[in-house]
Amino acid sequence: MVVSVTGPPTTAFPGDPFPVTAVVKNVGTEAAPASTTSFYLVNTSTGVKKNLKGGQNVAPLAPNATVGPTVTISVYSDTLAGTYKMQACADGPKTFTEAVESNNCTDAAGTITVVDVPNLVVSSIGNPPAAAPLGGPIKLTSQVKNLGNVQAGASHTKYFLVPTDGSARKDLKGGTDVPALSKGQAFSILETLTVFEDSTPGTYRAQACADGGNAVKETNEDDNCMTSSGTIHVTGKPDLTIQTVSVKNAPLSVARGGSLTITIDPKNLGEGDAAATTAKFLLVSTTVGGPAPKNLNGTQAVAALRSGAGTTYTKIVTVFNDTAAGEYVVQACADSLDIIDEASELNNCTNSAGKVTVTVP
Repeated sequence: MVVSVTGPPTTAFPGDPFPVTAVVKNVGTEAAPASTTSFYLVNTSTGVKKNLKGGQNVAPLAPNATVGPTVTISVYSDTLAGTYKMQACADGPKTFTEAVESNNCTDAAGTITVVDVPNLVVSSIGNPPAAAPLGGPIKLTSQVKNLGNVQAGASHTKYFLVPTDGSARKDLKGGTDVPALSKGQAFSILETLTVFEDSTPGTYRAQACADGGNAVKETNEDDNCMTSSGTIHVTGKPDLTIQTVSVKNAPLSVARGGSLTITIDPKNLGEGDAAATTAKFLLVSTTVGGPAPKNLNGTQAVAALRSGAGTTYTKIVTVFNDTAAGEYVVQACADSLDIIDEASELNNCTNSAGKVTVTVP
């Protein structure tokens, strides 16, 4: 039985924790196994009993032995406003049979008043656009409503991407500052958010969560969020490559200072669109231990390429006068200035099949 229990605080919000010490005694003639003390709120007007969150672990007790560890318990977030007595009950889960089952519980002195609080929910959310790139904007409409009986203070709505495969959700950049809302009042807004660059490409639903910063005490902290029915595909990064490099009339010989006519066909293999870039050309020695790669004089401006798009360019370049004599292939490299953040940075360059012999005039 509980022989004494400390009193609760005079007031508390739903969800608030507080410490309690219940002294449990084995008044029987046999040793008692380990048990758990449960705690309750008993409404002083209706007598309705409501669990408190948490319990007290009690070690095995010999006859007439007592124990009273202090524990922290909490008011459940869905506890109704009102005035309550607090009750502590030894062997609350009824895990073993006792000589007397009617003397387990004791009421604490005093009462605790659970204060009425609001309840913010996202009552509606629009569907996101069908697709957006990493780092791109998303326009999303949501409505926050106060379902509680009292005014809710100012709050902040957070937004997330929820993968359709059930993996962990990802924050969206941005949010909504929501003003104070009276009972039953709603607030709607069209918000522009941003997909974080480190998001994983894939298919998601959008989610809005009222009181994302947990600034408002609520009757229910588990109903803040709503997820869209429609999906959005977050596209991956662009991926530029040169598919083929051809040198007119190769194999051929060219003197230092001479020109080469080169045709390339850059393509964007990635999911994301690529902005305009520049391709460069180099001579790469075919001899092991030969000269280091040497730039050719001339670059090619490459127009913006949408996902899957390609194009073809022909460029006349010249061999620098300080190029070492020898046999080379021509290498073309997309995005030579590294201005594009790509899915792969390892496939930008491609070598020609035809060889070029540089001679000294």
